[in-house]
Formats: sequence, C-alpha cells, structure tokens
Amino acid sequence: MKRTIAILLSLLLLVASVTALVACNPDNEQFYWGEGKEVAASDKTEIVYLGDSIAEGILGASPLSLRHEYAYANVIGRRNDFTYYNHSVSGHLTDDMLALISNEEGYDGARGLISHIKTADVLHISILGNDVLQDRPDVVLTDNPYGEYVSMHQVVCDAMIRNNYDGLNIALYGDAAGAGRGGSYGYVIQIIDRLIELNPDAVIIFQKIYNPIANVDTPLVKANTRATLDAARVEVTLDSLHELGNNLIGRMNALLQKAVDEFNAAKTAEDKWTLTTVDGLAAFNKIYDEKGADAAWDLIYPDGIHPSDEGHAVLADLTQAKLEELGLVNSAEALLRYKMMRVNFLFDEFEGKLDNKWEAVAKVMSAASCAEVTDIFFRATEGVTPDYSIDHSAPVQSDTVVETQFRIDTVNTSVWGMPGSTIGGLLDLEKSGIFLRSDGTMSLRLILNETASSAINGMLGELLTGGTVDLSSFEETYLEPIAPGVSLDDINALLDTAYDCLGLKLIGYDPANPDPGIAALIEGLENGRLPESLSIPAGFGVELNYNYTMKKVQSANGTVYDAVYLTPYDGDTQPFIVMTMGSKTYDMNPNVAPDDPSADLYKTDGPKTARTLTFMVDFIKLQFSAIENVDGLFVDPFA
Repeated sequence: MKRTIAILLSLLLLVASVTALVACNPDNEQFYWGEGKEVAASDKTEIVYLGDSIAEGILGASPLSLRHEYAYANVIGRRNDFTYYNHSVSGHLTDDMLALISNEEGYDGARGLISHIKTADVLHISILGNDVLQDRPDVVLTDNPYGEYVSMHQVVCDAMIRNNYDGLNIALYGDAAGAGRGGSYGYVIQIIDRLIELNPDAVIIFQKIYNPIANVDTPLVKANTRATLDAARVEVTLDSLHELGNNLIGRMNALLQKAVDEFNAAKTAEDKWTLTTVDGLAAFNKIYDEKGADAAWDLIYPDGIHPSDEGHAVLADLTQAKLEELGLVNSAEALLRYKMMRVNFLFDEFEGKLDNKWEAVAKVMSAASCAEVTDIFFRATEGVTPDYSIDHSAPVQSDTVVETQFRIDTVNTSVWGMPGSTIGGLLDLEKSGIFLRSDGTMSLRLILNETASSAINGMLGELLTGGTVDLSSFEETYLEPIAPGVSLDDINALLDTAYDCLGLKLIGYDPANPDPGIAALIEGLENGRLPESLSIPAGFGVELNYNYTMKKVQSANGTVYDAVYLTPYDGDTQPFIVMTMGSKTYDMNPNVAPDDPSADLYKTDGPKTARTLTFMVDFIKLQFSAIENVDGLFVDPFA
C-alpha cells in the first residue's frame, strides 16, 4: 500500500514540477512542428551551475513562477548576458553530484549536461550542505550518546553539549580526527578531478555555505534536539544557535577551501583551469552583524534553510564580485542590465502595488553597484506580493490542429526506482501520455485506470477514519511562498489559480457538479478533517496544458539532437524540462518486454517506425520515455 501511495505521489510531483518550473520560463518565440529549427552556436560566455537545491532555486523563489526573476543562477546569467544552464539537483550530496557528472556525454540526450560542462567558461558549484543536513544512516557511529549514525540531531547535541565533532568529522573526512581523505572530502576531490578532466580550461567557483540560523525557532534544531539540550541544561538562544551555525558551517567550508587549496598548490604552468571560492557565510554574516538578525532572516526562505528571493540576490552579487575580480564580465554593462531588470520588474509585476515606485526607480537608476540595486529593490518591495497571475495556459487550439499522442513507454520509464510496469498498472495508457499539437500546444495527461481507482479507494479507505489533519505547517512553509495568496481553505480557488497561471487541471473533477468522493476529500482538506472513506472515480487524473518549441541542439562531440523545449525563458538558457525526440523501429508492442513469455502474441504486422520522447527529472529519479501512438504498434491481442 505504501508503495502504491508513493507511486501516486511521485506522479503528482512530476506534474507539479513540470507545471511550476515550465511556467517560470515565459517566451515569445514561435513554435515549430517537425524537426526543429537550427540553433547557431553562441559566442557568449557560458556559465553552468551544478550542485544542490540552493543553486537549483526551486525552494527559495517566491512566487515560484517568478524563479527566472529571483534565482541567482538566472540573475547572474541575465545581467551579464551569459549563456547559462542550471544542472543542479535538489537533495544531492557530494557523492550524488560525483555520480551525475561521471555520466558519459549524451546519456541525457538534448539536455546535454556533460556537453555543457565541457563547453562552459565558468562552472559554479553549490554542494556539501546536504552531507550533514540529511540523516546519514550510511555513516555509522559507535558508542555515541546521541545516535547510531550521523544526523543533525547528533551533530548539534555533540557540538553544544560535549563540544565534540567526531561524528561530523567522520561524515566530512572519513575519520573522527578530521584528517582523512574519505567522506565528503574524498568526493569533492573527485568532483574537481572530473570537472578538470571534462573541461581543463574552466573557471571553477565553489560557493561556500551560508549560515541560515537567524531565528531562535530555526527548524534546523528540532523539538527532540531542543529537549535533549534542555535536559543537559544547555541554554538555547539566538546567539548560541547562530554561533553553532557559524561553527558547524565554518568546518564544512574549511573542507571546500582545503580541497581548493590542495589543487591550487599542485597547479603547474601547463594547467589552464582556475579554481576559487566565494564566501556565502561571510556575505550573510555581514548582514547579520551590520543590520541585525531580522535583516538576516529576510535572506532565508520560510523553510529556514534555503535562500529567499533576497538571499538569492545577495548570493548573485557575491558571485558577481568574483566574476569582476577575475575580469570575466563588463561591470558597467552588467550593472546597467541589472538596473533595467529590476526597473522592468517594478513596472510589470509590481504595477499598481507600490506607492514609492518612482522613488525606487530613481534610486535604482542612480545605484553604484549591483549590491546597492539589490538592497534598494528589496527595501522598496518588502512585504508586497508581485503579480504572478500571468496566463501561462495553452492558447486556444485551432480547428485543424494535428495532434500526436506519445504513449508512456512502460519498459523504459521509472521513478524513484519504481519500474514503469508498476506505473503502467495504475494508469489508463490509452488516455495518458504526452500530446503534441501542430499549433505548438501540448498536454501531459496522467489518468488512473479503473482497476487502480478501485484498489486505491480500498487501500486508502482503511487509513481514513474521519480524523483531523493539520496542514498549516505545509501551507505556511511551502504553499504560501510558492503561490502567495492561495490557501487550502478554498481548494477550488487554488485549482482555478493552477489552471489560469499554469494550465494545470484535474481530469474527472467538475467544481459545478463534483463527484461526491472527490468533493468529500476537498471538503476535508479545507476543514482539516479526513473523510470517513475515499472514493476516487475511474478516469480521474491530472493534465498539464502548455506550449512547446522544437529546436536542434548540438553537443560538444558534434551529435545533433531534436529537442522539445517546454517554452524556455530566453535563447540564452534552456527550460527545466528538455525532451529529446528520436525515432525507433519496432516489431512488437514496445510496452511488452522481449523476454515476456507471451511476447509473440504482441508482434506487429510488420516493422513500425515511431518517434520517441525522453526526458529526466533528477530530483525524483525520473526516467521518462514515451512512444508515438502509430497505428498497429500497441498490439493488444486481448482487447
């Protein structure tokens, strides 16, 4: 049962990810049906972002649909007129990043991660935080009073009660003394080695970790940890917690600096790479020390970990200073572009919302640095929600539109290690899939089959007893920042916003005449009380409606791919989802494994050539594959 629930949540997360992140990237380009238009090589400076969620910018940007205005990867890229690609992955540890960049070129098709690393002028990396922030059952401890493995609880208690860092050192260096070359340090060394192997001329910038503790109620120190500290008579104050953050993060940043220093010490005259750091800890602490904890807390997202919109801007300014120091950018031009970015933002998304707009514009235009522009902009817009209700839904389709369905390839699709065959057992494969239309509109549909609906109702029904459910923390920490103004108190209004802004809607749910089972679930969510039973109707599902652009992209090794972009923000980057269109010839139903005992029953009446679509979403470990629904290809002898 848990496995089924996890699969459903994975599918919903996939759709939500596609929806929100595609919607971050409005574009005015025309759409192309067929093989795609040629894309000329750019002579612009290219920067590639690697690492974790800090760089990915999903949790942090608020509203999420304005990620292109706020995330530091986009801010740096746009104001310097760079070509920029963000290949960071939420949740990644150092070993995950090493595994990602150890792939062979072309493994992800048109997305081109390895190719982009090879061609980049600058590689910008945010990594290491999750190596300690996440529980680490793989890092076993012996005779530790606060845990059998490394965790935030154990690390905090050891530091504040015993002034002991053995567990932290084992995670970071592979030994309690902190003198080893294993653990995170070993992975960072291998990461640098691999990046230099792929791109021996690159400028590589490691962004050191900032201290997010600027509030005594920081979620990094949970209730059980506070109870343990209280029992040990350790006073918990903002000062003590902030100092704890400086202590632990300082040790982690020392690891990054040690690795960088090791490579620079061994660098020869023949080596063309540059390896350096920018100090996020110093940047955030400067604001904490000079302006106080409240100003520093403004740099942090409501989850208490990720940088807020302003925090992203501070990190962008930090890297900007490094790029200027290295002579990689035109400072005056970057400053002018940044001014115009913020002024345009004030006129567009903040139109009619600011009494001091013209004063803010005048101050922005007279600012002497990017950091000054940042401070002026965020002081002027403090507490004001920008307009993010731009209609991103698909345009009205023409009467003569040609629609092509790509059915889910259950043999080659997986999510979080769950095989496509399991996913296929939940979905109506004839109605689900990707639908591309010749007018540049598309839909992604995931619709439950009748068997799955019945099974889910039965299994989940056993869990529902009419009890209460408190979603206030989720609402405050994630829902409200992601989509300000929406609320679980009015699910129908939330769904209206999802469709109007993102083109996302529920299939099989009509607010004017709702299915009783779905209506009961929605009422329960609004009132904080679970229904007595669950009744999901057959044919229930989700649909994303959006636009797409087809392009040809060429990798560093010369391979040309047909890419399907879900509307990129501009020609200097690529969207979160990049699909690769290919072609393959089949002689049997592709959703039947060749070694299936009944495979012969699914033979086609001759070779069938069909186009394919593939893409990846790394943070949910999704490998998605779909195959054009060609007549006679999906043979079903039992239909």
